[in-house]
Amino acid sequence: MMNVMNASDMTCCSSKIMSSKSSISAYRHLLRTVHKTFKGDFAAIGLAYGEIRAQFNASKHLTAQRDIDDKLAEAKDAQMFIAENIVQAEKSSSGTLSVSPENAKRLKDITPDDILKQ
Repeated sequence: MMNVMNASDMTCCSSKIMSSKSSISAYRHLLRTVHKTFKGDFAAIGLAYGEIRAQFNASKHLTAQRDIDDKLAEAKDAQMFIAENIVQAEKSSSGTLSVSPENAKRLKDITPDDILKQ
């Protein structure tokens, strides 16, 4: 006997597949961004990977497309925040911190007043 799927079954399945692919893509993109941002800092990478894994595992039970889309948007926001706002500084032997020229380009103009407001 042949198993026949109707249009609503296909829509349901295709949205689950798309959500799964989107989730995997967001997960991998976050991991790559963390790896690039914290290159060489294995402790920071490990902690970030663990948090990313925990957040995705906590959301794997979601079935409502709106909830899934919200979580994917959060993952995209987190990825953009890491990529645009975090730089890795290195401590020199004299105790000062330095930022590589590549990372310095990523820094935004921050005034002392901005720091004091936080």
